[in-house]
Amino acid sequence: MSTQNTVLGILGGIAVGAIAGVLLAPEKGATTRAKIADKAKDLKDNLNNNVDTTVDRVSEKLDVLKEAGSNIIESSKSELARAQQNL
Repeated sequence: MSTQNTVLGILGGIAVGAIAGVLLAPEKGATTRAKIADKAKDLKDNLNNNVDTTVDRVSEKLDVLKEAGSNIIESSKSELARAQQNL
């Protein structure tokens, strides 16, 4: 969680710095707005990629946990069946 917060903080800082740099640059308004739109699109694309990557990782870990849980359940059923036979 701390790494994720750090990454989000860095991305936010980069976005704020980029926007401030574009706004303070001595260019025409149309050019400035186009640059802001481009930076916003880049930021959105990066954020979408990060979210997709995070979702994929969580999904993979969830699959591993489900399989481990299923193995524990099957093992417990086997142990219970053996215990019942021994009684």
